[in-house]
Amino acid sequence: MKRSILIISLIFAACAVNREFRVTKFGYYKIEVPNGYLNHLVISGNHGKEQQYWYNDSTLFYFSNETGITTPNYENISKNEETRSIRTKAILENDTFYLEGKDDKNLFWKECFYRDITIGYMNVPNEKKEIFDKVISSLRKK
Repeated sequence: MKRSILIISLIFAACAVNREFRVTKFGYYKIEVPNGYLNHLVISGNHGKEQQYWYNDSTLFYFSNETGITTPNYENISKNEETRSIRTKAILENDTFYLEGKDDKNLFWKECFYRDITIGYMNVPNEKKEIFDKVISSLRKK
């Protein structure tokens, strides 16, 4: 009996350790966030909230249901008149946008607006870009 309990415990532990992503619910949405984040912040605003996931290499993944506010990628978006204009117009018209690029340190950033939710990442090195693109594409409405 003790042996059976030990085997079952090891199986559950192995499954928990091997999970690369964690499904997180946010309002009417669910998304798969990579495990291994050091800090998870929930920031409440005037009409909604923002969740941030910080990783040890300074990578940040975030999502928010606050519209028209400054996001963590504000500085990256503001550096280019075209991206700033696209973002402003999409928010005012309640439309969708996808913006991405590289910052001054040659790290990737991305921000997407889907009418009522903004998701994005920043400080992502080349070898992790595919992982964080997968996170954004995992967004589903419940």
